[in-house]
Amino acid sequence: MASPRRKRREAKGWKYGDVQKFLEMSEEAMAFIEMKLALGR
Repeated sequence: MASPRRKRREAKGWKYGDVQKFLEMSEEAMAFIEMKLALGR
């Protein structure tokens, strides 16, 4: 459920999403990054 603040922002043209959509990354690229992060822990 979207909050009233989010609804107002979306009405003004704000967009919500995730990093993958923002950077236009493929599933393979996202999996590679997640693997590198896991190995770094």
